[in-house]
This record gives sequence, structure tokens and C-alpha cells, in this order.
Amino acid sequence: MVSSCITSTCLDEVLRQILNLSQQTQHAGNLESVLSITTSSVRQILRSDRVLIYQLRPNGSSAVIAESVGSPWQTIKGQDIASLYFDLYFDLYFEMESSHLNQQMNQMRQVQAIADTEMEPLPLGYRELLADLQIRASLVVPVFPPERGPSPEWWGLLVTHQCDRPRPWQPLDIWILRYTAMHLGDTLHRLSSPSSLSL
Repeated sequence: MVSSCITSTCLDEVLRQILNLSQQTQHAGNLESVLSITTSSVRQILRSDRVLIYQLRPNGSSAVIAESVGSPWQTIKGQDIASLYFDLYFDLYFEMESSHLNQQMNQMRQVQAIADTEMEPLPLGYRELLADLQIRASLVVPVFPPERGPSPEWWGLLVTHQCDRPRPWQPLDIWILRYTAMHLGDTLHRLSSPSSLSL
């Protein structure tokens, strides 16, 4: 598991996998391929049970547009829960951000890490939703296209779940997901304008 990766050999392997992910997505010719490569690679690198990508669409709707999930865990793609999950993430996100002076820069870096959904103080309804979706630990980072102007727009979320047990997310786990989200934003920009990248 990446969380226990402390040797230089282990770190070398993680970096090799991330480089491989970057190269594969650079050569992918369409959004669907990029998203599929991203979710399956991140799930393998982090050794998590589920990785998914939510897209926040220009009309305000949202959807799970890509997912890699291991057995025996349920798939979330196609379930009508995306807007609720997004709303809860953003409520928590902006609540955590409200005390910071430089809110916009902090938003760019915000990570939501829940090590144990049964122990974390969560809003009413959120714990039940996570349990229904078989989520025991969750790590969420925003995906932005490269900055264009003073207020970059959200494109979506890159999410990984541990379904079988609590998982204290380590700095390396968070770095991997942040890096991948940043790379995904760059790739989205390369493929097309972010607002037109919808599945």
C-alpha cells in the first residue's frame, strides 16, 4: 500500500507508475480514454477500492463520468447521487475555507480527507449516504483546468474510496491525488475547452 511506502525502492515504483499514467493520458486521443486511464491507474497506485471522477457541468448538473471499482464493491456510476454528493462536498469545503483570508488560493489546494466515516463528525445525512455507497474512507480533490483569469472554474472532483476499512490518508496519498488532478486539468485543457468536455 502507498500509505506504508517508506523505502526509496517503493517511492521509485510510485513515481514510475505516475510517470506511466502521465504518458498514457498524453497519448490518449479522447476524454473517455483519459478518464478511464486515470481512474484505473490511480486505483492501482493507491491500492484503493474505488476511484471516480465527478464532473460539474456548466448547467449546474453533475455526474459520475468515470469509475474504476474493485470487487465486491458496488459501482456508483449511473446512480442518481451525484448532485447530493457534490452539494455535501462543497458545503464542507466552503465551511472549512471560510476562516481563511486568501480563500481563492486555498480553494485551489483544498483536499477533503475522511479517514473513517463512522468516526468523523459529519453533517446529518452525509454519514448515511457514505454508508449506503460502501464508503469507509474518502479522499477528494478538486479538478481545475489551468488558470485562466482571476477565478478559475471548477471542472469536477477526483475521488478515491476505501470501502473495506478505515484508512488514514498519508501525505503521499494526498500528493498523488493532487498531482493527478492537476495533470487531469492540464489534459482537459489540451483536449478542448473545459466547458465542452462532457460525457
